[in-house]
Amino acid sequence: VQTLACAPLWAQLHHGPEGLAKVVEGATLAEGIRVVRPARAEAILAAIRETGGTVLAVEEPAIEAGRAELAHQGLFAELTAATSSAAARLPVSRVSRPTIRP
Repeated sequence: VQTLACAPLWAQLHHGPEGLAKVVEGATLAEGIRVVRPARAEAILAAIRETGGTVLAVEEPAIEAGRAELAHQGLFAELTAATSSAAARLPVSRVSRPTIRP
């Protein structure tokens, strides 16, 4: 799970290696995953492809809502951790595309 503001794995999975050149390091509440060039991107992408997985990118309001939902259940989560909760709450068909340069 990545934030729409910075989604290099999403970009590479959907656009190949050239997708990384389009990634923008935008402002996000989830600062812990605002990484334009993940250290093990190739290994992560290989595992995703081998297992038929995917990468989701969530919007900022969804991150806040995910954190609020966890808090309602009595769990405190830092905003980076709340991105997974946010992604779990959205159907894949509703997940937006990350911000990339044209």
